[in-house]
Amino acid sequence: MGTGALTAADLVQVIKTGQAYINVHTVNYPAGEIRGNFRLQAASQTFTPPSAPPSWTNDSNDANAAARFLIQSTFGVHGADADADGIPDAIEQVQSLGYDGWINDQFTKAPTSHYAYVFTNRVQTDPGGATYPSRLAYNAWWRTSVTAPDQLRYR
Repeated sequence: MGTGALTAADLVQVIKTGQAYINVHTVNYPAGEIRGNFRLQAASQTFTPPSAPPSWTNDSNDANAAARFLIQSTFGVHGADADADGIPDAIEQVQSLGYDGWINDQFTKAPTSHYAYVFTNRVQTDPGGATYPSRLAYNAWWRTSVTAPDQLRYR
């Protein structure tokens, strides 16, 4: 290992006294862009693994658990459609597919495009041109994020 004029013992001493650092120089910042200091810390050579995680229970059949899952993985329980039981279709989908099945189903859905909404809502200025209001792309993203069938992708 190349250490220049310093010996390994010299490097250890530099680290122990808190004088060691790394400075990244780039073309845009030739004097240094990122600097990080090395400090000796009290530690142990023995690794103590963390305790095992709690056991997981698949509670996707519970409507409240399915709703919580949808809130965490999408923008909430979407779709006003509900059967006679009053449970929204999105919750019933999670209940029938389970968490893994629902996620895999989301991955198989084609991405929803913003293009149709943006194209439809542009402002036609003349036969050959159009302008796009500054908030149009932002509005298209929000509209798609909240209403698209592939909400996991947008979350």
